[in-house]
Amino acid sequence: MSITPAYSSMPHGSEVSRTTENISLLELPKTQQREFAAVCKAIATTERYKNGLDRLKLINLMYWDNTHTMQGAALQIPVSYDTAKEWNREFIRLVASHYGLMD
Repeated sequence: MSITPAYSSMPHGSEVSRTTENISLLELPKTQQREFAAVCKAIATTERYKNGLDRLKLINLMYWDNTHTMQGAALQIPVSYDTAKEWNREFIRLVASHYGLMD
């Protein structure tokens, strides 16, 4: 089971909880550590885009909150469904690239 859906681009709480989080991550199997790192790098890359916060809101609504379909998330931003599909594709490609699947 993957832990990545439990994370978002939103700031985390106190330093104590970050320490606990970091210790927990070290206990994960190497594959899940790589997956987590790839998602974190994709989030950091996406944040630097001109419309990065909107992109991350879309990803958050669909994957981490799991409250919206792509169409519903697009309406919340608001962007077109085609734009939402492209942002989603780009984010997935970023994760795959950082995970080493695009070599």
